[in-house]
Amino acid sequence: MQPLSVVEHIKPVLMARLVPLESQALLAAGIRGVGKDYAEALKWQHKAVAQGNAVAQNNLGLMYGKGEGVPQNSVTAYAWFNIAAANGSTKGKSNKDVAAKQLTPAQIIQAQALSRDRKSTRLNSSH
Repeated sequence: MQPLSVVEHIKPVLMARLVPLESQALLAAGIRGVGKDYAEALKWQHKAVAQGNAVAQNNLGLMYGKGEGVPQNSVTAYAWFNIAAANGSTKGKSNKDVAAKQLTPAQIIQAQALSRDRKSTRLNSSH
């Protein structure tokens, strides 16, 4: 089963009360443009992650896993899935399990350390 695309995940995040005026403006303008503008999608994910949103944390994992708007990095993807799972995301948990199958034990240890670092630095998603 393929994970959902970033566009399929970002729509509910934008609908949430994360940044109401900006998200409503984007929805009013039509989300189609956001779907292909990964820089814009990434901006919204950062805002949601800063608020501790597990859906956005999972979305960042998807973006890093696929290299959408960011350099592809399976270790960073696993780290974001791990954070999302720790915050209650069932999709984050399942995506973490899938990602783990593609990593070496050393990479998983590295990703777990990255997860702890991201959580302890207020989920700084700029790396």
